[in-house]
Amino acid sequence: MIEFLRKDDWMRSETLHISPRDMSKKAKKLRHEGYVPGILYGQREGSLPVILDRKALERLVQRMGETAFAEIEMGNTVKPVKIKELQRDPRTGEIIHVDFQVLQMDKKVRSYVPIKFEGSSLAGKRGIVLQHQLNKIEVEGFPNDIPAFVKVAVNNLKPGQSIHVHDLEIGEELTVLDNLNQVIVSAVQGTTLSPQDNEEGSGSEEEKETEGQEM
Repeated sequence: MIEFLRKDDWMRSETLHISPRDMSKKAKKLRHEGYVPGILYGQREGSLPVILDRKALERLVQRMGETAFAEIEMGNTVKPVKIKELQRDPRTGEIIHVDFQVLQMDKKVRSYVPIKFEGSSLAGKRGIVLQHQLNKIEVEGFPNDIPAFVKVAVNNLKPGQSIHVHDLEIGEELTVLDNLNQVIVSAVQGTTLSPQDNEEGSGSEEEKETEGQEM
């Protein structure tokens, strides 16, 4: 089963509150206070330095990926945006800077859509090893038509089977920019131990311990 979560199903609940940045404050101090500095692009006045709560941004990215769509609220204004770029601390992985692009809802945009795999643990219990080739796909369409992510069920995959980009059920309102024959995930048979093998392995360990004690 391959399921798309549409953007208009979640966008209303993803509002980030941002403020214009006081450029007299250094970025290090802002981060210490729990903020992430960023740039808002697409303003009529040009780009605008902003700040926002780090935890709120991290929640959005964790749920929707590093190219997520959201709404930003600044003062009495609410605007649809897309994360254009994230910068992370190479040591801690913490988000240290973000760029937002203001969207025009009547113009098409390109965006990467994250793939969420469901049922991986169930496949593993059957001795299936999953080989992932893609974790996101690139699409083009109007902002309201671009999904937050794609859910791909892999629990029923058998050895030798694969899911390709062309297997995704994508509406005509979107154009997929990836190669349609590109493999997303494939399944191969892994090695599993039978209960007898486990018992023999345990016995060997016990024998080794006994031998060690006798020595």
